[in-house]
Amino acid sequence: MKQAAPSSEGITEERVRTALIFSAYVVEKYGVAYAPIMERLEKELEIIRAKEDPVSRARRILHAHTSPGTREITLSAG
Repeated sequence: MKQAAPSSEGITEERVRTALIFSAYVVEKYGVAYAPIMERLEKELEIIRAKEDPVSRARRILHAHTSPGTREITLSAG
């Protein structure tokens, strides 16, 4: 069986995150048999994020918890 050639874009956080979202859908819709794929993607995302410098990680975290158009940080447990 012929394998697809790797993309010139490489493995990026965005691509892994997109695949993770899709795999979560597959697990929810078709069952736990697909969970290992989702778990692998979660680990890959952790590896990619661990390679970021601390300032970039801090910016990503703050961006995810900042109200659009403001500098207000949303502090919530969930």
